[in-house]
Amino acid sequence: MTNAQKLLVPEQTVINRINARLKRRGHELRKADEANHDLGPYYIVDTNDNLLWDTHLTLNDVAFSLCVLEPSEEIDSLGN
Repeated sequence: MTNAQKLLVPEQTVINRINARLKRRGHELRKADEANHDLGPYYIVDTNDNLLWDTHLTLNDVAFSLCVLEPSEEIDSLGN
């Protein structure tokens, strides 16, 4: 297997891709802040009912489970 360099995708671009996919289900990915840090780094809400759908998520796991990142891509968490 070759060690080809992966294409870095900005974090916000990945979040936009995820939310575009989740919008079809009436859901939205949100990044936790100081007020809701107990939900984990990311969480999903049902935007129709304003209820928590899932908590304690990593951006990488959500991105790959929804197939919004290609195998040749990785998240650029440093914002470069």
